[in-house]
Amino acid sequence: MGGQIAVHTVLNSPERLAKLLLLAPAGFETFSQEERDWFQNFYTPAVVKATPEDQIIKNFHLNFHQFPDDAQFMIDDRLLLRQSSEYDDYCQMIPRCVQGMLQYPIFDQLPELNLPTLILYGAEDALIPNTYLHPQLTTPQVARAGQERIAGSQLRLLPAAGHFVQWEQAAAVNAAIVEYLQ
Repeated sequence: MGGQIAVHTVLNSPERLAKLLLLAPAGFETFSQEERDWFQNFYTPAVVKATPEDQIIKNFHLNFHQFPDDAQFMIDDRLLLRQSSEYDDYCQMIPRCVQGMLQYPIFDQLPELNLPTLILYGAEDALIPNTYLHPQLTTPQVARAGQERIAGSQLRLLPAAGHFVQWEQAAAVNAAIVEYLQ
């Protein structure tokens, strides 16, 4: 939820930043009260803890357009974490992060951003939008809806990239950032 946190930071301390860069930000997709309630009731620490190994692996694959071999360590680390005493803390933290996204929405506040903003999304992001709650929406639609609310912002949809756009399209993301910061 780093993009959403970054927007909150700018809104709370606009004098501290000159530019904003958002990579696949949460907060451009909106949720009704009914959808927020569903998340709160469904996505609990017990559900996270009970997630079977094959679903954990599938969930990691959903972050990518095409899962790269060099990202296998993410899966390995998560499966190792399940065997540790810290896993309970992890299972508590993840639903809290989702709840923070839902309880402190930013979509209506996006017009208050008054600084240059670059928004990058993987065009094949399988996490944004939530395909269960919003099967009719596409990543480009969600990205454009948020981008249109930020005056003077730029949006780039990078092909062959999922939610971890910085991983799958590292060269394109880095080039966009360098160009943007100049």
